[in-house]
Amino acid sequence: MQGQLRQLDVSSSNVFWGVDSEDLIYFGDGTTRQLVSGRLTHVSIGGSGIWGVNVHNQTFFRRGVTESIPQGTDWLFIDGETISTQY
Repeated sequence: MQGQLRQLDVSSSNVFWGVDSEDLIYFGDGTTRQLVSGRLTHVSIGGSGIWGVNVHNQTFFRRGVTESIPQGTDWLFIDGETISTQY
């Protein structure tokens, strides 16, 4: 069923990220939930940011996350070259 989360991760500030059975991505704060662009099989939130993996085992990092935009702006594809030059 679309929208029913099959995987969920919650931050210490009660912000959550999750994915449903169609790999659709959701962000929420406990009172609201919104659909976020992209498709992932797993998403994780923690001190190093918001990370996700898709069905092809490609890794993504959520950019633009701020206090005023907690859902961020877009996904950055992470490959070996990106990791070595930006992190």
